Amino acid sequence: MEWTDLEAPASVVASVVTVVGITATVAGVLVALIFGIRQAKSAVSSLEVAKRANQLQAMIAFDQLLEKYHHIHTGLRPGGDLRKKEDPSHQECVDIERYMGLFERAQIFLDEGFLRLDRFKDLYGYRMKNIASQPWVLEAKLRKQKNGWARFLDLYRRVYPEDHEMIDNDVPNDQRAESDDDGH
Repeated sequence: MEWTDLEAPASVVASVVTVVGITATVAGVLVALIFGIRQAKSAVSSLEVAKRANQLQAMIAFDQLLEKYHHIHTGLRPGGDLRKKEDPSHQECVDIERYMGLFERAQIFLDEGFLRLDRFKDLYGYRMKNIASQPWVLEAKLRKQKNGWARFLDLYRRVYPEDHEMIDNDVPNDQRAESDDDGH
């Protein structure tokens, strides 16, 4: 088969056009891929910023809720009027239970990623120790009604894995080591 003078350039031109088209397509795909990667990185960065903002908002909301129970918090601290009280009043019991309920909600916030365990322990862990150190709470709630306070107990174990014996064992309250450190 012989090519005529007009056929050879047409087939060469067609081949060149094909090569240029393929090259342009590959270049376009590479540019789109690079752009897509940059967009994905930007989206991930935006999600991380949003997650941190949500975590901060959750902490602020938790602080605001805790403020409603400041009287319980101060009463449970070392030297507080509720710290060693064996028989709190009905209203004190109700308020302590509500205060404990906030920490059960914190367990959910941690599970959902709205709070970080290390930050939670640094900022609020000592409050949980103060709650668990109160005789009525330890005996009546954390030992005798442990099924009803499962989230609180799970959170306590997460925050203080080395100290679970205090709540898991039936050690009499007066035999436990008393700490005068409130964490702050």
